[in-house]
Amino acid sequence: MTITIIIVFEIGLRISGGFLEYSKASNISYTFMLSFLIIHIIIAIIALISWVYLFITFIKLYRNKQLEQIKSSNHKKLGKLIFLGLTISSLMGVCIYLFLFLF
Repeated sequence: MTITIIIVFEIGLRISGGFLEYSKASNISYTFMLSFLIIHIIIAIIALISWVYLFITFIKLYRNKQLEQIKSSNHKKLGKLIFLGLTISSLMGVCIYLFLFLF
């Protein structure tokens, strides 16, 4: 569901002129918004790659019936970091929306 909303938003944004066009109408500096967008994308990509890594690692341990190893690994810590990254990325996405359409 979330990915569908993001795809629809991105297509609509691109059809109607893209980031550059919307940033011209904003009161926020283009340089600041571009830097903010790049940081947002980097955090989102790192969180996604980490999430996939964590999922694949868990599936391998589950299939090999080694679930006890999860307790001794950094699985929980990595999960919390991924949650933090996804939360920050989500909040930054909302900020980008506000920058482009409300300010």
